Amino acid sequence: MSTTIHARLRCSIGRRLLPILLLSSADTWSQPAPIPRDVVPYQATSGVYDGQLLAVVADTREVRIANAPWLQLHFKAYELGAESFITVTSIADGGVQILNARTLDQWRSNSAYFNGDAVKITLHPAPGDKGVFYSLDGVVIGAKVEPSAHELRGPMALCGTDDRVHSNDPRSARIVPVGCTGWLVSTGAVLTAGHCTDPLSELAVLEFNVPASTPDGSIRFASPANQYAIDAKSVVASEGEGNDWAIFTTHANPNTHLFPATAQKAFYRMSSNLMTFGTGPAQVQVTGYGVDNTPPGIKGGRNAQNQTEQTDVGLFLGEDEIDPHKVVIKYRVDTMGGNSGSPVIYPGTDITIGIHTHGGCGIDPATSNQGTGFKNQQLEGALQQFLTFFAEQVTYVDGGHASGAEENGRVFKPYRRLEDAVAAAANGDILSMTSGFYAGWGITFPKGKELRLRATAGPVGIGASPRPQ
Repeated sequence: MSTTIHARLRCSIGRRLLPILLLSSADTWSQPAPIPRDVVPYQATSGVYDGQLLAVVADTREVRIANAPWLQLHFKAYELGAESFITVTSIADGGVQILNARTLDQWRSNSAYFNGDAVKITLHPAPGDKGVFYSLDGVVIGAKVEPSAHELRGPMALCGTDDRVHSNDPRSARIVPVGCTGWLVSTGAVLTAGHCTDPLSELAVLEFNVPASTPDGSIRFASPANQYAIDAKSVVASEGEGNDWAIFTTHANPNTHLFPATAQKAFYRMSSNLMTFGTGPAQVQVTGYGVDNTPPGIKGGRNAQNQTEQTDVGLFLGEDEIDPHKVVIKYRVDTMGGNSGSPVIYPGTDITIGIHTHGGCGIDPATSNQGTGFKNQQLEGALQQFLTFFAEQVTYVDGGHASGAEENGRVFKPYRRLEDAVAAAANGDILSMTSGFYAGWGITFPKGKELRLRATAGPVGIGASPRPQ
């Protein structure tokens, strides 16, 4: 796990805005649901080619592992020069990934995940490239779904009956193979639970627009155009009750060359103020990729909704600011393994108040599921400086944010008007601007103040608004 926390984060105990309901957390557990998989040795080598004056298809072959529900290729070695590339195509559904030397490095010599038991690999040597080839030494395949220890003991953090329903939120994604949930936020980053990041030392993939699983609960993968290799070097994380969080980014998709926020055209906003809309939330919503075995699938276990996107709304029980780096939020919302890292949302809005991390809910109304609240000052500090040099100061601007509190330019309380951010920012600050349009009429940049503008989570427009009469 990568843990990089700025040593000079300020810590102070904030004012509690809601009554605190202290509940026992003795029977809570983290909620990943690792994807069952096996590694099959597989040796194959293409020919060695020099690119010709005109680009040609030099080598095509099929890789098949009989009866595998899905597969992923591992490349032992390759030489693709400056412009040569490989295409990998699923025989089952036609999903295609395009890989060159740079993107294969980003994917750590692995392909995307492909549905079905066979793919076609095609080598495309480019003019001027010499000695172009690839070799394979293994294939990762889907394995039989075995129930986890928590499944064997009974429902995992269902607060009675399973009330989750199918959802199609473009901001939410599945993290494989660890089996967690990640989600896009307005700063351009992705959030999840800290305990989901241990496997990110291996290749981990963030996938959006996930299809239904098979009737026996075996997952099916999104199109390769919707899969993104997580940049392990970007991961900033922490673990522990009320301090379980992770922030990361991905590489651009090899096919579309887009990052997730641009491709999905959606993101959540974040607030540490539970009174954003005048009162604290009576209910919260959790959206994620939890295990599902209710009703049982065709083999008596997981079903076609297994680890697909589902959502539920339930009672919010309050938050406990144990210390500035330990803030627990509690709620009776149905979750299962795989929901770790899910957003905790103000229902009916794009505002999130924390990250779901642990299960423990049951029929007893005194039990709850829980997460890490955004009043956690360590998390706020990490988000404030994420992907900047720590010497740089960042002022956040978000015209669509409903902070419900005094704006201060911090990540949870951004300025809504560009002119306010310009006036408040110090010389040399970065203005981190959430996607949207910002009126620019009448803005005066103080003499001698240099500011850098950075667009996050999509395009930013700055233009003239009508002159006031």
